[in-house]
Amino acid sequence: MMIEPASRVDADSVVRNLPGLIYRCAAHSPRRLAYASRNPATLLDAQEPDPKAAVESLDALVHPHDSAAVRAAIDTAIATRSAYSLSYRLAAANGQPERWVHDSGTPGFDASGRATHLDGMVQPTESPQGEAETLRSTAHRLRRLLDLVPAPIFTKYPDGRFSGCNQAFLDFFGLPGSDVIERKIFDLAAPHLAAPCAESDERLFCTGSLQTYQSQLHCADGSLRDLMFYKAPIRLPNGGFEGLVGVMIDITSRLQAERSARDALARFESVIENTPMVAILGMGRDGRLRHWNGASADLFGVGREQAMGRHFSEVMDCGTAVEAIMARIDQVWRSGTAHGPHERQVRRRSDGREFWLVSTLFPVFDDGRVSEVFCMDVDITARKAAEARMLQLNDELEERVRQRTAELQSANAELESFSYSVSHDLRAPLRGIDGFSQVLIEDYADQLDETGREHLARIRNAIQRMSSLIDDLLTLAQISRGDLRCQMVHLSAIAERWSKHFSALAPARRVDWKVHPDLCAQGDPVLLELVLQNLLENAWKFTLMREPATIEFGRRPADGNDAFFVADNGDGFDPAYAERLFEPFQRLHHVSQFPGTGIGLATVRRIVNRHGGRVWAEAAPDRGATIYFTLR
Repeated sequence: MMIEPASRVDADSVVRNLPGLIYRCAAHSPRRLAYASRNPATLLDAQEPDPKAAVESLDALVHPHDSAAVRAAIDTAIATRSAYSLSYRLAAANGQPERWVHDSGTPGFDASGRATHLDGMVQPTESPQGEAETLRSTAHRLRRLLDLVPAPIFTKYPDGRFSGCNQAFLDFFGLPGSDVIERKIFDLAAPHLAAPCAESDERLFCTGSLQTYQSQLHCADGSLRDLMFYKAPIRLPNGGFEGLVGVMIDITSRLQAERSARDALARFESVIENTPMVAILGMGRDGRLRHWNGASADLFGVGREQAMGRHFSEVMDCGTAVEAIMARIDQVWRSGTAHGPHERQVRRRSDGREFWLVSTLFPVFDDGRVSEVFCMDVDITARKAAEARMLQLNDELEERVRQRTAELQSANAELESFSYSVSHDLRAPLRGIDGFSQVLIEDYADQLDETGREHLARIRNAIQRMSSLIDDLLTLAQISRGDLRCQMVHLSAIAERWSKHFSALAPARRVDWKVHPDLCAQGDPVLLELVLQNLLENAWKFTLMREPATIEFGRRPADGNDAFFVADNGDGFDPAYAERLFEPFQRLHHVSQFPGTGIGLATVRRIVNRHGGRVWAEAAPDRGATIYFTLR
C-alpha cells in the first residue's frame, strides 16, 4: 500500500504538536533560523510569548557562559560530519529561574562539501547536576534493593574483573567491597574451584546466551558450599558486551537433603530386599509391580526381572479375589492409610501349589502424596494347617469329653446307688449288732465277767465308729454332687458359733478363741460352714493336751494372696507328711490318741477345690499346726 504525502499544513500541524523546538538554522554563528516549529521564546517562558518578541537565531538563546562550548560542539560535528548532542543553559532575564535544554542535530552540506545548515531539536531538560543527582539517587536505591537480596549477586567486565556486587556476595567471601572490585575469581577462590567460573564467563561472551551451572566455592567460614550459578550478558546499544551479571544460589542444604533422601531410600530398599520370610512388593495404582524383593521371588517362584512391570495377578493366581485386591489398593491410595491384615489364598503359577497368606497394604508417600502401595505377605500355610489340626483335635476332645461325661454320669449314678446301699443296707446290720449288744449289757451283764463286758463295750465302740465313718463317707460323696449356691458368707460369724458350741461341750477346758471380725467370702454357705466345722473341730481335738489351748481363725497374706487360716498350738505333725492329711483315711496320729475317721480334711479339700481355691498345711511336731485355704 502506498502512503500519500501529507500536505504542508498537515505536516506543520504535526511538528507543532511535538514537544520542544524543531529547527533548521545556518550552520555557523549566530545560527540564524530558517525554520522553527514554534517561537523559540517559548523555551524561555511556559506562557505563549508576544509574537513581536520572536527570536531570529538560536545563539541568541544560549547563556553567555555556555556559548563557547556550544560553538565548539557544533564545529566538531561539522568537521567530523557527525551528529552533535549537548546540554546548555538558556539566556534568561534577571529574576527568572535558570533553564537547561538539550540540543541535538546533524549538519547539512552542499555539493561542494561546505556546511550550509543545521537540522535539530531543542528540548527542556534538567541541569547536569540534577541528572547526576537523579542517577546517584537511583543507583543508591538500586544498591539498597540488591543488598536486601539474600543471594549473592555480582557484575563483571568482559575481561573477568568484578565491577560490582551486593552485600550477600561480600558476606559469602567475608570481604569488604574494596577487596572485590577490579579483582578476578582466581583472587577469591582456589584455582581448581575458580576455573569453572572463568570457563563459563568465556562461554557467555562467546555465545551471548545465559549460562547455568553447578560448582563449589569456599565461603568465609572455610566450609565448602555447593552453588548454582546463573549468568546473563549486559549488552551495549551497539550489540557489544558491557559485561555480565550473575547470581549464586547456595544449594548445599538442598543437596544434603537430597543425599539424605537417597541414603534413606537406599536403606529402605535394602531393608525391603533383605527382609527374610516376608514377601514385600510395591505396586502402582494400576496394580503393576514396582518392587519385588528376594522373599517374593522365593515365595511366588518368579524372579525380579520377570515380575517387574507386570500386573500382580500375572505372577500369582489370586482367583476371583483380583477385583477385591484392586479395590483395597485404591482405598489405600485414596485414604493414605494402611489396610489389613487380612488372609487370602493364592496359587503359585509356576507349579500350582496353593498356600495361605496374611497380607497388609500400606502407602508410601512422596511430597505428601501416595506414590506407591506396598504389600507385605507372610506365608501362614503351616499355621492354617495347625489350626485345622487343632480344630480336629478339639472335635476329638469334645467327643472324649462327651464320653467321659457319660461315664461320669454313670459313675455318679452308681455312687448314688452305693450311697443308698450304704445308708440303708449297711446301717441295718449295724443297728442290729448295736441293739443286741445293748440287750446283752442290760439283761445279761451279771452273767458276764469283766472281760466279757469289756468285749461288748469294744463292739459297741466299733459300731459307733463304723456309723460315723459311714456318715463321713456319705458326706464326702455328696460334696461332689449338686450345684454351688454362691452368695456372700460371713465366715467370722460361723467361726464364733462353732467356738461357742465346742466350749459348751467341755466347759472345764481353758481355750483362748481368737476369731478375726468381719471376714466374709463368696461361696456356698452350707459347704463353707462344713469347712470351718471340720477345721475348728480338728484344732479343738489336737489341743486337748494343751493348757491353755489357743485356736485362731483369721486371714493373712500367703503365697502372694490373702488366705484364710485356722491355727492352733496343739500336737502338730511332721511337715514332710502334710500332703497326706488331705487324703481320705490318712492319719498321722493313732486313733487311740486322737479319735476320728480320717475323712474331715479330705472333705475340706474337696469343698475348697469346688470353690476354685486350694488348701495346705504348715506344722511342726509339738508346735501346733496352721491350715490355710483360699477361695476364688
